[in-house]
Amino acid sequence: MSYLGRIQKYKGLDQPIGILPEFKDLFFLIIGEDAGDQKRLEHFADQLKVRDRVLFTSRGSEEEKFLLLEQSRIFIFPSEWEAFGISLLEAMSKGCTVIATKTEGGNYLISKENGFLYSFGNIEELKQIVQELLKKK
Repeated sequence: MSYLGRIQKYKGLDQPIGILPEFKDLFFLIIGEDAGDQKRLEHFADQLKVRDRVLFTSRGSEEEKFLLLEQSRIFIFPSEWEAFGISLLEAMSKGCTVIATKTEGGNYLISKENGFLYSFGNIEELKQIVQELLKKK
């Protein structure tokens, strides 16, 4: 599972980290620059004992970014609010299955034909979607 964007509180990255204890073989790659929330997220992952399955990496070059997305099966965009979401399009272009919150950007770009939407903060709904995706090849 991966994410691409700034590491800020409103981006909701604690939600995918929060479901990791339910999925023992799931890793979460966070691609982006810290905008003030990385330490809190690292501490949260430590508390949940999943820190070894959460990897923070800088965005790097365009080539490196796309190489990382190509390696990811699931892309998640768990923002509390988002006007559009270019990283959703970038992930789609690399064949990732996308999960996004029901924001303006998510609602505009995602439909049942190309991804999954969930309500921000609804961890049970997010778990259900991830569980469904992991069952499918």
